[in-house]
Amino acid sequence: MRKLITKNTDWVNLVNHLNQQKIVAFDLEANGMHAYPEHICLLQFGTDNDQFIVYPEAIESPKLLCDFFNNDEVEKIFHSCDYDIRSLHRDYGVSVSNMFDTAVAAQFLGAKQLGLANVINKFLNVEIEKSKKFQKMDWGKRPLPDEALNYAADDVIHLIKLRNILVKKLKKLNRLDWVKEEIARLSTVRFKNNNSKNEAYLKIKGIRALKPRQLAILKELCIFREKIAVRKNMPPFKVVSNKLLISIAKKPDVDLNSMKGIGKWLLNNHKDLFVKAINKGIAAEPVFLDALPKKPSWNNGSNARLTALKKWRLGKGEELSLDPAVIWPTSSLQNIARKPDCFEKEINKNSDIRNWQKNVFSNELKNFIEKY
Repeated sequence: MRKLITKNTDWVNLVNHLNQQKIVAFDLEANGMHAYPEHICLLQFGTDNDQFIVYPEAIESPKLLCDFFNNDEVEKIFHSCDYDIRSLHRDYGVSVSNMFDTAVAAQFLGAKQLGLANVINKFLNVEIEKSKKFQKMDWGKRPLPDEALNYAADDVIHLIKLRNILVKKLKKLNRLDWVKEEIARLSTVRFKNNNSKNEAYLKIKGIRALKPRQLAILKELCIFREKIAVRKNMPPFKVVSNKLLISIAKKPDVDLNSMKGIGKWLLNNHKDLFVKAINKGIAAEPVFLDALPKKPSWNNGSNARLTALKKWRLGKGEELSLDPAVIWPTSSLQNIARKPDCFEKEINKNSDIRNWQKNVFSNELKNFIEKY
């Protein structure tokens, strides 16, 4: 049964109920396509028989939410948890203990399509409709229509049953510990504000092609865009695109009115600030990016070794019905290919290598290198 939680008293009662469960499914919806900064607009909790849809307005204090996600006695089930973990940390300061991710589990069982609907169909033989209409919906609207609430409830209604099926299959293949290690790593991800300290421009694709003066202009344009985005409660890409900002940075004397893609509302209301940002960038100190790191040296031997290592990894992936990338990190294969004599140091120092990968593959990989 689906239940909507809109009042704090109902939220308090719900948390008490959730803390008495052994397993609780979880998902959330945010409004990153419609607001800025984005924030959580809906929290969905699922038990064996019920789905609880919580409006964040009902949560007067984050303490109960934090306490629930820190409760080791309750296993929290996510699907593709990365975004959810970061969002919970950003909005509520939440960290999560005792969690399970059905997308990770499905990947370790050989699933290639990891969307929720695909995984549920593959392992439960159940079809759920994931309408694109709701994938792009503004979840901050109130009240939400019933069809939207049903869509949100669908995200948690099957997760517990799915988790149980996946765990049985993982145990049969002796891969449950592999999944637990991967999920433990994911539980530590945290939200990082890419726009802090006026460094948003450093995240834009293609900036390495800009000259120092152009970078200074781009930096000021991004600061301008950030201010307008916050003022208008609008995602930065809807204010003006990265592509246009780079074009303006390259040709700061361009007639803004002639540029396709700049909204009239922006020029009608904020053109003076737009031009001021360009001029400020022109007058600012040039921006010099850190020199690109030197690419490690390669030769015929190391190239051939890398090719052989990737072929080995591909073969193991086919043997175990796993994505080859799961078998061993590419960065590590590159290090081994360049410096095969440093194999022991590599597997002990490279944090990208999982413990389960060392236990399962390190001896075989070492023998492969020695015989190569």
